[in-house]
Amino acid sequence: MAKSSRTGNDYLSLLINTPDGDLRVNAVQNEEQRGGQTFSIIPFIDSGEQPQDAGAGLSLVA
Repeated sequence: MAKSSRTGNDYLSLLINTPDGDLRVNAVQNEEQRGGQTFSIIPFIDSGEQPQDAGAGLSLVA
């Protein structure tokens, strides 16, 4: 668990190894999740990649 120097909010930084390569993501809590055990996964996107559908995503429950 780390704390954002910009917002002061807690987050998790994850490295997920897949057969296609490493996937780096941050797991953060939005306003509704704050104080609970649910985090939303925010993938790091290379500058050459297009963002995926905004409706798709993963959640991490601690």
